[in-house]
Amino acid sequence: MSQDTAIQEEGIKFDADKPRLGEMFLDFNISLEMVARVWEFGVKKYGKGNWKYVVDARNRYTNALLRHLAKEVDSEWDEETHLFHAAHVAWNALARLYFIIKNTNEKDYIKFLKKQDNKEVDMTPVSLPLESNRDILDSLVMEKDPEDSIEQLKLDLDYGKSIE
Repeated sequence: MSQDTAIQEEGIKFDADKPRLGEMFLDFNISLEMVARVWEFGVKKYGKGNWKYVVDARNRYTNALLRHLAKEVDSEWDEETHLFHAAHVAWNALARLYFIIKNTNEKDYIKFLKKQDNKEVDMTPVSLPLESNRDILDSLVMEKDPEDSIEQLKLDLDYGKSIE
């Protein structure tokens, strides 16, 4: 029998450095079910996959994420869906991540990773000064004019208050 056709007692699988999605799903099964319920509500309201075709999607899902985060101060529950605002935040974060990944140039990302491999990672926790929160918000909502982004977010939050 040749080496190619020999039966081994234990097979080989090179997956040591790959994400263990099954374990993650088990750890977050309830949370992921809640996010799936948000997704299902969106499918019924807008149609399956419609979210991928929204114009200026990354910015709009970022704004939706922040609106749900802000509304969580008043109540854990979204009035329209009767689901956790946190589940909406998580869904919008996944949609936002989808567009970030989709719009990332793979060659640039590989170059970035190679540079990172040559650096030591500093695991010291970072505490940001309060005034840097504005910079964080500006970086989340990346429209042509950062002032427009902040103004739009304020309008969106005010609109949410006006319909209560």
